[in-house]
Amino acid sequence: MITRNGMLALATAAIIAFPAVAAQPASERLATLAAEAHERALDLNPLSETFSQGAGPRQDRLELTFTGEHRERQRAHHRWVLAQLELIPVAGLSSREKLTYELLA
Repeated sequence: MITRNGMLALATAAIIAFPAVAAQPASERLATLAAEAHERALDLNPLSETFSQGAGPRQDRLELTFTGEHRERQRAHHRWVLAQLELIPVAGLSSREKLTYELLA
């Protein structure tokens, strides 16, 4: 569970890192986002990691009961991905990268 202080720390880190991220080409930003979104999705569903990659560092965090709190974490993840996608100009992407963009969206 992310506390309010944790959310503040994440928001602060995002603001500080924004100029460096904005300087990256759109394709690099998309690749970074896709990798981070995948890792965060595995954090939300550790069983996916076990099935796709074998036992990993998340195997001790398996949630079999999807509580309202868990669903809210999933919604927050999807809102984060969409917000990050808005920062990436689609015009600078190849056709393959545009497909990745659409799949993330």
